[in-house]
Amino acid sequence: MKRFLQIGLFSIYIFFLPSNLMAVSMMIEADNAYNKAYETRSTVEYRKAIQIYKKIAEANPVSYEAQWKYSRVLQAYGYQLQASQIDENSLSKIIDLAKIGMQSGQKSIEINPNGVEGYYYYSSSLGLYSDRVSVITAIIEGLKNKAQNALEKAYELDKTYDHAGPIQSLARFWAVLPWPLRDTEKALKLYREYIEINDRFYERESGPIMFAELLIYLGGDKNTAEAKSMLQAVLKITKEKFYQDWGKRLIKEIG
Repeated sequence: MKRFLQIGLFSIYIFFLPSNLMAVSMMIEADNAYNKAYETRSTVEYRKAIQIYKKIAEANPVSYEAQWKYSRVLQAYGYQLQASQIDENSLSKIIDLAKIGMQSGQKSIEINPNGVEGYYYYSSSLGLYSDRVSVITAIIEGLKNKAQNALEKAYELDKTYDHAGPIQSLARFWAVLPWPLRDTEKALKLYREYIEINDRFYERESGPIMFAELLIYLGGDKNTAEAKSMLQAVLKITKEKFYQDWGKRLIKEIG
């Protein structure tokens, strides 16, 4: 009887081993494609990573890792399309990418309510969606509180995650809300914290440009001088037309 059980357990192990190895192999392939896409900003690699992550997420609907990584790649690709300004057809896909990213991010939160990744990429996808449909539309659709709760939870769990990404995102949230919801004091404090903690401040163009935009909005010689310095630094390193145009527009606004 004991020998029979041993043989049975061994058979079960052998039966499931190939599928487990395949899942691990697919995740490695997806991660490699995503890392390459993020480093090179390659739309081809992003699409490759999306296809693989989608298969993994669909095959593993209760896998926290599968769901947050699928959300991550969708919002990253959406932001890349937005920054690249490839063509109108590509830009029209961004809302769909953001919606699916929000869904997958929400699933990951439900699977693991204590994971920073789920809240962070859910809110990033929501932010991408708001960029495309407008903040006002997102508020009308009841997304303001959802975004705030997710951002504050990500900040609480690990504000240093993704090179202080939760700090930048929360700062941007308070900076772009329309009056009377906007809180520039909170936004400024968070951006200051972001600079202190982030070790790659100028490698992610959005951070300095968004901070500079807030400083210009606040006004004053000191703020505008600091904003201009940030923008000039970004324009020296960015290759994306989207960020170049944004930076030049803000410098022109300073005068």
